[in-house]
Amino acid sequence: MLEFHSEDENGEEWGGRPSLAALREAAQQRDLERQQARRGQEAQSQRECRLAMLSDRGEQPWAEVADLIAAKKPSSYGAAVRLLVDLAEISRRRDRTMEFAERLTGLGSTHHREPRLIERLKAADLPICRDRTALEGDISAPCFFEGFFPPGVDRAAGG
Repeated sequence: MLEFHSEDENGEEWGGRPSLAALREAAQQRDLERQQARRGQEAQSQRECRLAMLSDRGEQPWAEVADLIAAKKPSSYGAAVRLLVDLAEISRRRDRTMEFAERLTGLGSTHHREPRLIERLKAADLPICRDRTALEGDISAPCFFEGFFPPGVDRAAGG
């Protein structure tokens, strides 16, 4: 004997059991989530490898940043900012964020009249300041990033 099953608007059979279509859709969604997770893990693994190679190169990446910025092309600015983001992560992991911030400050004072570069640095959340006073905790110092406070400065207290 054949049973007749009909679906409601939620894709469930009458009687509370999921339809075959709903089961297929759920399986496809799980597959998609697994693929996305796998791609995320692969991307993270590649980034870790890139950071390891970059950290072994000493001062050379900073010279590359300078060369890329000197080219004054949007694509070069993008490459320089990507490199700086990686250098920031390496500095954070090595507990050298102040050293990194000082180098960024040097870039900021040298290139503060290059709006395309500054826009990209802002978009990447790289706290570049025009002078060292901001790094020393003077929150009134001219930073390109509103609300940037160096490590150790209490944002709520304002200094």
